[in-house]
Amino acid sequence: MAPSEETEAFNKAVCNAVQQIPYGKVTSYGHIAKLIGTRTHTQSTIQVEKLIFCIPAERPRQVGICLRHLSRDARAVFNHQNVPWQRVVNVRGAISLRYLYID
Repeated sequence: MAPSEETEAFNKAVCNAVQQIPYGKVTSYGHIAKLIGTRTHTQSTIQVEKLIFCIPAERPRQVGICLRHLSRDARAVFNHQNVPWQRVVNVRGAISLRYLYID
């Protein structure tokens, strides 16, 4: 099943926000969620340009899900090499490992 336009817009916003974290700095899943907000429709038609922001409690988890599913393919627009996912920490201040790299 292909992701919806809203999901694709959210994932792009997450990746763009994470790419803005400076080297040597970290932020939390919750902070990323607050920065980008949640998009809800202002009209019944789905148009990314016509979305407003709100922040439900589940969005930090969705930020983590987005980062967990980053592509390992270096040719992808957003991948584990160009999105510094390790700069986003959980509520305990630790990196939530996506998976172990065994190459």
